[in-house]
Amino acid sequence: MRETFGSSDNALISRFAVFFGKLHRFDIVVCKTSDGRVEYNDTVRRVIGLPGDRVEISGGEIRINGVLLHEPYLNGGPTPGDIDVRLGADEYYILGDNRDNCRDSRDFGPIKKNAITGKVVFRYFPLNKLKFY
Repeated sequence: MRETFGSSDNALISRFAVFFGKLHRFDIVVCKTSDGRVEYNDTVRRVIGLPGDRVEISGGEIRINGVLLHEPYLNGGPTPGDIDVRLGADEYYILGDNRDNCRDSRDFGPIKKNAITGKVVFRYFPLNKLKFY
């Protein structure tokens, strides 16, 4: 799998979309995360699970509320892990697009909405990757 955002990519982030709007499945967000030992600042991940969802990862596949998740933005490959979690009323399940090489909710669990600091709305650099989200 490949990452959607590289370390040199720049994007416009909307805090308004998080605090006054509604997050949707597949939104790309910036958040602060921790595994209990290390805090990871400004982590860019994709929202996979929404409040109340049941997220299952098994056999390389993701199921949301029992339905197989189709992820056309990934460049193939299975999603490693063995997860079965029901999200609370204020919890989100986030995954990186480079699933083999990133820390995400499979490692540190669901995150609360207040850990999400912004939503990616536009990538403006590098110029050959301009894109609205």
